[in-house]
Amino acid sequence: MNPYEREPEGRKTPIVDERLIVPVSFKLDQERMIAEKFGTIFLFPGTLFWKEFNALTTSDGPCSLEVYQNDEDMRVAGDLVNVGESNKVQEFRALRKETKNCIPMLRASCAEFGEIYPIAAVRCDWGYLVIGGMQTKSTVEFKKLAVAVDNFCDYVRAPGA
Repeated sequence: MNPYEREPEGRKTPIVDERLIVPVSFKLDQERMIAEKFGTIFLFPGTLFWKEFNALTTSDGPCSLEVYQNDEDMRVAGDLVNVGESNKVQEFRALRKETKNCIPMLRASCAEFGEIYPIAAVRCDWGYLVIGGMQTKSTVEFKKLAVAVDNFCDYVRAPGA
């Protein structure tokens, strides 16, 4: 099957195929600890996002972070820091700098992962996947993401891009 054709209707493909069952609550029975309830942790390397795009993201969030850009980010996506009412975003599963074929548009620093990219694009075959690693419930994040996508499309269409 051509990889650009749709899969047949009704075919189920797991979004995550690697998981770990872990105890989440315990009870003490005399001198023994007994697991009462179990939960499932989905391992990120088992996701389609990792398998298809080699994308690494931050852990669960959200986390309020101040964003910044370098000159190349601004050339690619314009001034995103000053879009919206704030230079802070609620980061949630932003791309990490270890992601291959990544084009950062907006950056932030966090204690756990160092520099991360709340808005970035990942090159894939004939195009790009734009990632908004933020909660987009507020207008701040939504405006930044919308402007980034619009400006990035202009950048990609420009001669020599």
